[in-house]
Amino acid sequence: SVSAFLLNRSSDLLVWLSSVVNELNGAHNKRFNHIVLTSDIDMSSYRWTPIGYNTMNYLHCVSFNGNNHVISGLYCNNRTEELQGLFGFWEEGDIHNLTLTQCEVQGLMYVGAIAGYSQDGNIYNCVVNGNVKGSVYAGGIVGHSFRSVMNSCFVGTVSGESFEVYGGITNCYSVNNNSRIYYNDNNSTFSGMGNTWTLNTPAYINGAYHSDLVDALNAWVDEHNTDGKYRRWVADSAMVNGGYPVFEAFSYLIKIFLAIIISSGDLFSFTILFKKLKVKSSILL
Repeated sequence: SVSAFLLNRSSDLLVWLSSVVNELNGAHNKRFNHIVLTSDIDMSSYRWTPIGYNTMNYLHCVSFNGNNHVISGLYCNNRTEELQGLFGFWEEGDIHNLTLTQCEVQGLMYVGAIAGYSQDGNIYNCVVNGNVKGSVYAGGIVGHSFRSVMNSCFVGTVSGESFEVYGGITNCYSVNNNSRIYYNDNNSTFSGMGNTWTLNTPAYINGAYHSDLVDALNAWVDEHNTDGKYRRWVADSAMVNGGYPVFEAFSYLIKIFLAIIISSGDLFSFTILFKKLKVKSSILL
């Protein structure tokens, strides 16, 4: 197994990861422990094959950390296939700090921009902007999940029957094609977003007044952010998310690297990994 795998700006490396995982033939255990994006990746020149295209060939990973970077132009048009998304079948581990923009994902069943089917991993601090289409279990972020989606958003269109998230959807919003905002602030299980909201207008949620959507999102973050893992929101002044709230900029890269080193107790092998991936040592400074 590999303690950490760093994905740089090369789209070829992400394609390579997909091919490696999809050729495992069931030998998935502990292939990678941590995957961290180190830069934005443009996938617009590829027709994407999901990482983990069935329940035997999937990525076993402690965490997939987008490190606040963007994967843009993900195009996955496999309308007759199940398990479609950046990840087709995600078995366990958290997916977090990831943004997908200009993505187009289409499949038959279990379709979502980040994951078609998530067995045992939470998704949080994620932004998805694009379009998702499926027949059954189609969702903007995930099609079907047994865990939670938290502090995330989807801006775009979804076509298909409702998604399911058994662990609950908390502090998330979605914007559909008529620019209506749907916000959920509790941990209930449901197959559709509730609480209609108009951008930049005040509203009462659970008896508390919020001046706008950013205020409501950050109120939840401030209340639940005891370990610092949930990111705060800001207005989309740069219009990178259609004018809807985005995350504050912050890098978790050093924090993740140090956590890996401390937990593994093996600085030597981690240094060798850096050399193999040609990562400059200044990245830790």
